[in-house]
Amino acid sequence: MNIVNILTTVIALSKALAGIVIFQCAIAAALSVGHIITAPIKKLLLALPMVKRKHK
Repeated sequence: MNIVNILTTVIALSKALAGIVIFQCAIAAALSVGHIITAPIKKLLLALPMVKRKHK
């Protein structure tokens, strides 16, 4: 292999690795954002029956 082939291979591999890392970060961010969004909703859903009981 000559230098150009080695360089293109290295660049391709680094791009692939960067893509994987970005993808994993995106998944992690989506999961954390999802948790931030769903946590208050779950709390509200848990609080609703208690609020209904208090009104009776």
